[in-house]
Amino acid sequence: MTKSRLAFFYIAFYCAMAIFLPYWPVWLAGQGLDAGEIGIVLALGMGMRLATTPLVGQIADRRGERRSVPLVLSSGSLLTCALFGISNGFWPILAVSIAFAAFWNPLAPMSETLTVAVSRAEGFEYGRIRLWGSISFIVVAVGAGRLL
Repeated sequence: MTKSRLAFFYIAFYCAMAIFLPYWPVWLAGQGLDAGEIGIVLALGMGMRLATTPLVGQIADRRGERRSVPLVLSSGSLLTCALFGISNGFWPILAVSIAFAAFWNPLAPMSETLTVAVSRAEGFEYGRIRLWGSISFIVVAVGAGRLL
């Protein structure tokens, strides 16, 4: 059962990434942000990776809660992502983007750590689980591109 849950996580995570990465700047432009504002939103989102990922990893290590942290990060990502639907203009979008990035950015490394630890403990191959994320990313990125 653990393998199935981890595979499902990778499918869901990388499907979201396949839509988010290539089309995020396009959505921002559609919301009326100019090139400079889009650059700021993207840069601060990436900058949050530098701030939050090591901090979240340290908290997870200290508490020994590697399983619950990805759940909290996923939930926070979903809730903050929903706020984009009611965010209009540069400053609200920037604020939501920073909050979203604080949850989203540490999610991949924390889930990778969990998957490696569980695969070692339960004796299955990490690559077979992670493969589902890669396949999902490719299929959804191509599919979303064709759909749009």
